[in-house]
Amino acid sequence: MLNRVWVLLLALILLFPFFGHSSQQEPVVEIRVVRGDTLRVLCQTYLNDPAAWPEVARLNRLRNPNLIYPGQVLIIPVRLLKGAPSEGKAGFLRGRAEIRLPGSEEWQPLSSGDRVPQGSFVRTLESSALEIEFENGDTCFLRPMTTLGMTTTAREGSTWIRQLFLQVGKIVTRIQKATGTQTRFVITTPSAQCAARGTVFRATADADDMSRSEVLEGTISIEAQGRTIEIPEFYGTAAKKGESPLTPRELLRGPVPVAIESAYNRLPFFIEFRPVAKAVSYLAELTRDAAGKNAVLESYVPAGQPFRVSGAEDGVYYLQVRAIDDLGLEGIPAAPLEVKIRTTPRPPRLQGVSSGAKLRCGPPAVRWAAVTGAAHYLLQLAKDPGFALIGDHADLSQTSWTSSPLAMGDYYLRARSIADDGYAGDWSETYSFSVLPPYAPPVLDKPARDRGAIRLRWRDLGQGILYRLQIAKDKEFLTLVDEEIVRMTETSIAEPVESGRYFVRVKGFDGEGCESGFSNIQDFRKGGFLSFILNPCWLVPLGLLIYLLAR
Repeated sequence: MLNRVWVLLLALILLFPFFGHSSQQEPVVEIRVVRGDTLRVLCQTYLNDPAAWPEVARLNRLRNPNLIYPGQVLIIPVRLLKGAPSEGKAGFLRGRAEIRLPGSEEWQPLSSGDRVPQGSFVRTLESSALEIEFENGDTCFLRPMTTLGMTTTAREGSTWIRQLFLQVGKIVTRIQKATGTQTRFVITTPSAQCAARGTVFRATADADDMSRSEVLEGTISIEAQGRTIEIPEFYGTAAKKGESPLTPRELLRGPVPVAIESAYNRLPFFIEFRPVAKAVSYLAELTRDAAGKNAVLESYVPAGQPFRVSGAEDGVYYLQVRAIDDLGLEGIPAAPLEVKIRTTPRPPRLQGVSSGAKLRCGPPAVRWAAVTGAAHYLLQLAKDPGFALIGDHADLSQTSWTSSPLAMGDYYLRARSIADDGYAGDWSETYSFSVLPPYAPPVLDKPARDRGAIRLRWRDLGQGILYRLQIAKDKEFLTLVDEEIVRMTETSIAEPVESGRYFVRVKGFDGEGCESGFSNIQDFRKGGFLSFILNPCWLVPLGLLIYLLAR
């Protein structure tokens, strides 16, 4: 019955003038007595301090506080009442968050807009963030892997009461400054308790029972082991479980990037920072919003090392960075800086020429696959790697290009894609190549007979050269008898079966398809009188016969 009456009265809280009972006409609520009620029980139910029952009896002019009747209406000043529950609400949410409602042991998904009642616990998962909003404008922003208990979230008259338990993780609290109202905001960790009014501060609870507090606006007080200290603006402190809080120290200023490019066209890229005295590391974030809530990349960077940005989509981001000292206190945020990433359209991947190629057979001809988002392509050919001495410049809609004839020398080639809006993507890798004079025709020696085979030999054209050997019955090489690819500069071929005159020539070529001209033409004979005379098969026995006759 009491719960029913209290719910009804809470819904009907009005600011009534106190007629004749108070000269100040303070706001009150009315409670109608039901059977079984006593003043002491009602005060235990409704008052923040049940011991204030004598004041209630005086205001209601009760001659006998132990004697009240069903139907009797009692008035109670709002200032004496227990706080009316004031629920939070899930606002901004990135990733996944969960809630454990009062009286439950089960975690369930939490969505933006869901209620966060008094007595519940909320937690963010890895790479997630959540902002809890209260009706008076106070907010509490939970960073990834944070668990927070809503111990008390209530209102007592014009005073808002927030008592939160930070079990582990990191939160950023913003308490509104409002005329005519007050906020008592208390955050308890396993090792300390901090209280604040109208301020912005960060609180951290580590798994090793170390808590940290950093004040960005206003002042907070920290209490641990019976010692209470004030933390002014831009100062912070730390407290280990079972120990008093350390003397507040000044927060480090935010590091400043050495340079920010107008746009980053290739991932990954690196951002370097100017040194910050006493900083051991930096917390660098890339966020989609200037307020720093919607982070897409977060990294703890050792002091002196750059922030590596990878895996981000094209778009406009904000760089948020803070210096961290040897206590683990995060410093004052540097002003967010706009970072633009546009990696599309991507550079074309050129084919048909390889870096370091030696070209002897004409100008390079390149091709590439069509690039998504590209309206046309820009190619540059230069005599220097810095592309200051551009010799050819092509703006193409097709996906192939052949250079005009080039003089001997070193050249550099690159290409980029151009979008419909005229945005030029990053340059491709630079392809370097050299144009060399054509191969000279090899010099072919006179064929020699060697035990029934024809031995052929020619001059070497260089390393990696293959040779095409042709044998024909005619000097014009219209009727080929044989054609071979030879790696060495000499070879032996079987003597032809048919008698007659044979012609031989050879040419060189490389892996790029460049060829020399054919060599000089040599010839040899098979069969006939001259072949018989020169055949060593009968010269040996003839010589032996002449030797015997001479004896």
